[in-house]
Amino acid sequence: MAPEPTRDADEIAAWLALVEAQGYLYSVLDRELQEACGLELAKYEVLAHLADQPDWRLRMSDLAARCGLSPSGITRRLDPMERDKLLKRETAPGDRRGVVAVLTKKGYSKLLRAAPVHIAGVRQHVLDILDEDELVLVFKALNRVVESIRQDDVAL
Repeated sequence: MAPEPTRDADEIAAWLALVEAQGYLYSVLDRELQEACGLELAKYEVLAHLADQPDWRLRMSDLAARCGLSPSGITRRLDPMERDKLLKRETAPGDRRGVVAVLTKKGYSKLLRAAPVHIAGVRQHVLDILDEDELVLVFKALNRVVESIRQDDVAL
Protein backbone atom coordinates (compact mmCIF):
# COMPACT_ATOMS: atom_id res chain seq x y z
CA MET A 1 0.00 0.00 0.00
CA ALA A 2 1.36 3.42 -0.99
CA PRO A 3 2.09 5.88 1.80
CA GLU A 4 -0.47 8.61 2.29
CA PRO A 5 0.63 11.94 0.78
CA THR A 6 1.67 14.49 3.38
CA ARG A 7 1.61 17.54 1.09
CA ASP A 8 -1.05 19.06 -1.09
CA ALA A 9 -0.93 19.06 -4.87
CA ASP A 10 0.41 22.64 -5.12
CA GLU A 11 3.36 21.85 -2.87
CA ILE A 12 4.18 18.71 -4.81
CA ALA A 13 3.87 20.57 -8.12
CA ALA A 14 6.17 23.35 -6.86
CA TRP A 15 8.76 20.84 -5.71
CA LEU A 16 8.69 18.88 -8.96
CA ALA A 17 8.92 22.10 -11.00
CA LEU A 18 12.00 23.14 -9.03
CA VAL A 19 13.65 19.74 -9.52
CA GLU A 20 12.82 19.66 -13.23
CA ALA A 21 13.95 23.26 -13.82
CA GLN A 22 17.24 22.65 -12.00
CA GLY A 23 17.91 19.51 -14.03
CA TYR A 24 17.13 21.11 -17.37
CA LEU A 25 19.00 24.30 -16.54
CA TYR A 26 22.12 22.47 -15.39
CA SER A 27 22.05 20.25 -18.46
CA VAL A 28 21.66 23.05 -21.00
CA LEU A 29 24.25 25.33 -19.35
CA ASP A 30 26.71 22.43 -19.14
CA ARG A 31 26.18 21.53 -22.80
CA GLU A 32 26.61 25.13 -23.94
CA LEU A 33 29.86 25.53 -22.01
CA GLN A 34 31.28 22.23 -23.24
CA GLU A 35 30.42 22.95 -26.87
CA ALA A 36 31.80 26.50 -26.81
CA CYS A 37 34.76 26.14 -24.45
CA GLY A 38 35.38 22.49 -23.65
CA LEU A 39 34.63 23.19 -19.99
CA GLU A 40 32.10 21.37 -17.82
CA LEU A 41 29.73 23.48 -15.75
CA ALA A 42 30.96 21.74 -12.57
CA LYS A 43 34.53 22.86 -13.33
CA TYR A 44 33.36 26.35 -14.29
CA GLU A 45 31.73 26.56 -10.86
CA VAL A 46 35.03 25.74 -9.13
CA LEU A 47 36.95 28.31 -11.20
CA ALA A 48 34.30 30.96 -10.50
CA HIS A 49 34.43 30.35 -6.73
CA LEU A 50 38.21 30.65 -6.73
CA ALA A 51 38.22 33.76 -8.93
CA ASP A 52 35.73 35.36 -6.53
CA GLN A 53 38.38 35.34 -3.79
CA PRO A 54 40.77 38.31 -3.59
CA ASP A 55 43.82 36.03 -3.64
CA TRP A 56 42.25 33.34 -5.90
CA ARG A 57 42.53 30.76 -3.12
CA LEU A 58 40.05 28.92 -0.94
CA ARG A 59 40.33 26.19 1.69
CA MET A 60 39.28 22.84 0.25
CA SER A 61 36.58 22.44 2.91
CA ASP A 62 35.08 25.84 2.06
CA LEU A 63 35.22 25.11 -1.66
CA ALA A 64 33.54 21.74 -1.10
CA ALA A 65 30.74 23.42 0.86
CA ARG A 66 30.20 26.07 -1.82
CA CYS A 67 29.97 23.36 -4.47
CA GLY A 68 27.74 21.16 -2.31
CA LEU A 69 30.30 18.37 -2.27
CA SER A 70 31.90 16.14 0.32
CA PRO A 71 35.67 16.33 0.91
CA SER A 72 36.21 13.30 -1.33
CA GLY A 73 33.83 14.74 -3.94
CA ILE A 74 35.77 17.99 -4.20
CA THR A 75 39.03 16.04 -4.43
CA ARG A 76 37.66 14.01 -7.35
CA ARG A 77 36.50 17.20 -9.08
CA LEU A 78 39.82 18.98 -8.58
CA ASP A 79 42.16 16.13 -9.56
CA PRO A 80 41.67 16.52 -13.34
CA MET A 81 41.61 20.30 -13.04
CA GLU A 82 44.98 20.21 -11.31
CA ARG A 83 46.36 17.86 -13.99
CA ASP A 84 45.17 20.39 -16.59
CA LYS A 85 46.90 23.14 -14.59
CA LEU A 86 43.67 25.12 -14.09
CA LEU A 87 44.41 25.19 -10.36
CA LYS A 88 46.91 23.92 -7.86
CA ARG A 89 46.72 22.78 -4.27
CA GLU A 90 48.94 24.17 -1.52
CA THR A 91 49.31 23.78 2.21
CA ALA A 92 47.19 26.32 4.05
CA PRO A 93 49.23 29.13 5.58
CA GLY A 94 49.59 28.52 9.31
CA ASP A 95 47.95 25.07 9.11
CA ARG A 96 50.13 22.27 7.75
CA ARG A 97 47.16 19.88 7.71
CA GLY A 98 44.89 22.27 5.79
CA VAL A 99 44.89 22.50 2.01
CA VAL A 100 43.85 25.38 -0.21
CA ALA A 101 42.92 25.31 -3.87
CA VAL A 102 44.56 28.09 -5.84
CA LEU A 103 43.40 29.34 -9.23
CA THR A 104 46.22 29.51 -11.79
CA LYS A 105 46.58 32.05 -14.58
CA LYS A 106 45.62 29.30 -17.03
CA GLY A 107 42.50 28.56 -15.00
CA TYR A 108 41.60 32.24 -14.84
CA SER A 109 42.09 32.56 -18.59
CA LYS A 110 39.81 29.56 -19.15
CA LEU A 111 37.20 31.13 -16.87
CA LEU A 112 37.38 34.44 -18.76
CA ARG A 113 36.77 32.64 -22.08
CA ALA A 114 33.87 30.65 -20.63
CA ALA A 115 32.16 33.42 -18.65
CA PRO A 116 30.47 35.17 -21.61
CA VAL A 117 29.00 31.83 -22.74
CA HIS A 118 27.76 31.03 -19.25
CA ILE A 119 26.37 34.51 -18.65
CA ALA A 120 24.56 34.46 -22.01
CA GLY A 121 23.06 31.08 -21.13
CA VAL A 122 21.89 32.22 -17.71
CA ARG A 123 20.39 35.33 -19.28
CA GLN A 124 18.64 33.38 -22.05
CA HIS A 125 17.33 30.54 -19.90
CA VAL A 126 16.51 32.41 -16.67
CA LEU A 127 16.92 36.18 -16.46
CA ASP A 128 15.13 37.09 -19.70
CA ILE A 129 12.22 34.77 -18.88
CA LEU A 130 11.43 36.05 -15.38
CA ASP A 131 10.32 39.58 -14.60
CA GLU A 132 11.94 41.62 -11.82
CA ASP A 133 9.36 40.65 -9.17
CA GLU A 134 9.75 36.94 -10.00
CA LEU A 135 13.54 37.20 -9.79
CA VAL A 136 13.31 38.81 -6.36
CA LEU A 137 10.96 36.04 -5.16
CA VAL A 138 13.20 33.31 -6.57
CA PHE A 139 16.26 34.85 -4.93
CA LYS A 140 14.57 35.25 -1.55
CA ALA A 141 13.06 31.77 -1.60
CA LEU A 142 16.18 29.91 -2.68
CA ASN A 143 18.40 31.97 -0.38
CA ARG A 144 16.18 30.94 2.55
CA VAL A 145 16.56 27.30 1.53
CA VAL A 146 20.35 27.59 1.28
CA GLU A 147 20.67 29.40 4.61
CA SER A 148 18.46 26.83 6.34
CA ILE A 149 20.54 23.96 5.01
CA ARG A 150 23.80 25.68 5.96
CA GLN A 151 22.56 26.19 9.52
CA ASP A 152 21.17 22.68 9.90
CA ASP A 153 23.87 20.67 8.13
CA VAL A 154 27.16 20.88 9.98
CA ALA A 155 28.74 18.67 7.28
CA LEU A 156 28.59 21.52 4.74
